[in-house]
Amino acid sequence: MLLLFLALFDGVVLRGGTLYERDIEMLQRPLRALLVRLWHSTGGPPAWDPFLDMGQPFAANPQAAVFHPLSWLFLVLPWEAAFRLQVLLPLLASFAGMFALVRVMRGSRTAAVLAAGSWAFGGLLLSLTNLLPMLLTIAPVPAMLAFVLRVVRGAGRWDALGFAACVALACAGGEPVTLLAAALLLAAALAGELVSVAPHHRPAAARAVLRVAGAGALGVAMAAAVLLPSLALAARSVRASGLPLERWHTDRGTDAAYWGAAAYSSKRFPLIYSIYPGLLIAALAAAALARPRPARVAWAGAGLLGYLLALGGHAPFWMILRGAAPISAALRYPEKLAVVTCFAVTVLAALGFDDVASGRRRARRWARAVLVAAAALAAVAGLLTAAALPGAVAALTARLGAPAATAFAGLFPRDCAVTAALAIAYLLGLRVLVRQGRARGGAWLAAVLALDLFVAGKGLVPSRPTGAVDPALTLLRPLAQASRPVRLFDLAEWRPTDPVVAAVPSGLLVASWGIGSAFVPDVDLSELAWSGRASRLFWRAADADSRAMAPMLLRRGVGAVLTRPTAEGRDDLAPGSLPTLVRLQDPQPDVFCADRVVRFDGDEGWVAATVALGDRQRTAALVEGPDALVLPAHPGPCRAEIVARDPVRLAVDVLARGPGESLLAVNQTWDDCWLASVDRVPARLWRTDISLSAVVVPPGKHRVELVYRDRTIERGVAVSGAALLLALAIAGIGGFRRRRA
Repeated sequence: MLLLFLALFDGVVLRGGTLYERDIEMLQRPLRALLVRLWHSTGGPPAWDPFLDMGQPFAANPQAAVFHPLSWLFLVLPWEAAFRLQVLLPLLASFAGMFALVRVMRGSRTAAVLAAGSWAFGGLLLSLTNLLPMLLTIAPVPAMLAFVLRVVRGAGRWDALGFAACVALACAGGEPVTLLAAALLLAAALAGELVSVAPHHRPAAARAVLRVAGAGALGVAMAAAVLLPSLALAARSVRASGLPLERWHTDRGTDAAYWGAAAYSSKRFPLIYSIYPGLLIAALAAAALARPRPARVAWAGAGLLGYLLALGGHAPFWMILRGAAPISAALRYPEKLAVVTCFAVTVLAALGFDDVASGRRRARRWARAVLVAAAALAAVAGLLTAAALPGAVAALTARLGAPAATAFAGLFPRDCAVTAALAIAYLLGLRVLVRQGRARGGAWLAAVLALDLFVAGKGLVPSRPTGAVDPALTLLRPLAQASRPVRLFDLAEWRPTDPVVAAVPSGLLVASWGIGSAFVPDVDLSELAWSGRASRLFWRAADADSRAMAPMLLRRGVGAVLTRPTAEGRDDLAPGSLPTLVRLQDPQPDVFCADRVVRFDGDEGWVAATVALGDRQRTAALVEGPDALVLPAHPGPCRAEIVARDPVRLAVDVLARGPGESLLAVNQTWDDCWLASVDRVPARLWRTDISLSAVVVPPGKHRVELVYRDRTIERGVAVSGAALLLALAIAGIGGFRRRRA
């Protein structure tokens, strides 16, 4: 299994490369770079990101993983080394956790190795290497279940503390659907352990369940620094009003080799690339079900439930859950719950191996039947495909297009041959297991499983040299090096036919370079609700009158637009077109004095007011509803100068000339965690232009200060600190008692 790990990640471990597929490059890599930049600028955990879309909460977003222990590696290790460990350490920890879980379930060492290898290096976790929040959330779950089983059986406080620590790590991963999957797996493990408890042991089992509940509560409290801010952000983000049901996730891409593309409406391959655990694991899981013991039924039931929920909109079960628990309406992509099914299959496979190795004939027959059926089906399918290949390619070309048909012609016969050969090798391994014992048979099966997982999984973890990852475009370097910050609007990123590729940087990527942005697509739906609304209305106003686009951008201080040429007479991008940087003249600074307040009511009112103002919008403040009546309709002139600034503090000297009050417009996203003061006297921070900020300033010279203070972060850190101290106290008391004894 060590050789399998090195073979899968040779580019990362042996050649110093880095993983780059999908989210790991376009989302997680810039987020970690931004974390380091903001940490040094703030002098501590960064609560606010001033660069992305006029500013957004940072530490409260679980995607940023500010409080996850692995993120602290960036403070002590070289950046690239810390980034590689974000992926490699969770995989190795999950391998160790699954090994421990099987051993706690009284499985043999060989069964534990097979299960751990399939789980940590199978299709599921390899696919999650580009979905880092899911990986960080699920990685501690096997160890968590091992600890909880030991606690139920009467183990001491160290196992309870281990369970609490694993719960805290899973919560720190912050991926909500995967946390739901972890809860289902915990329920399955407890049910399988408790259902066979003898009547005279039930009081002790009840006490053990109470210990589990207490340790779980301690673990949740230890993760409060992540959970409390995340819940508060969710309540004011675009998720607060619920998300539409998505019928399976699909992602942009150019890989036409995915043969299931026809099942997807707009994109061409799934969220989780693979859930393949190895052919042997499927056969051994079937063998385990030959003995339907209560614990096995519990695991099989959890796996079935996870599968049914993972079907999402293709079955009624996810809809039932959304109706029963309205909070689930804020969750995306129910197919993440396939994690439950994959985990259950792996555990059952470990139990099935020991049944086969112990000589249980029914288990052997079931395992052999699965492998023989796989070999026969693969051979027949390969032969039939080879015989009817021209017709099959023509049919696929008509349905999926030429690239998919070409891929099918090259890959499907090969895959059938590989599957048949693996099935035969596994059958021989089972024969060796039966005749020559656990040691030789287990070694044979482990070797074939490693080869199986390598062939299936190597393509899931592509790597390349680190210098080829960050696309520091020459045309954007002047923006990053400018003495005065220049905000960027990425028009190319909004084009629906343009895949998000490295040639066109995302808002997060340019933020990691220290370049601000406006109207950024909300990829993970974590933006503040009013920022998302501002982006929607920006496009509605631009569609109503294209001349309104430039004033809207200039109002937000956008000095550059990144675009790509379109094909003549069409709206989509010209093939092979390169990005172009268009500079805008005289964008508004980050603080300026508005010369008018314009009231609007609702979305249509904002679009109408924006179009009517035209170029005058650059110096105006659009205020919604009755709030506009409180503000001066024609604010007095003033001069504003920024005298101090960091990500969570802004100090401005304002000279208001009167005779009436002035309105200091701040090109920064409004949030109720921003506290404003004028000469250290608290003042109201007004929300203008859907998502921006403003402060009323009386005549004269004044110091206006804005400070970002997210009290949920403070409370969460306090609760986490108290929980950690409690855990240390529990551990210390136990050690003191042992010494006295």
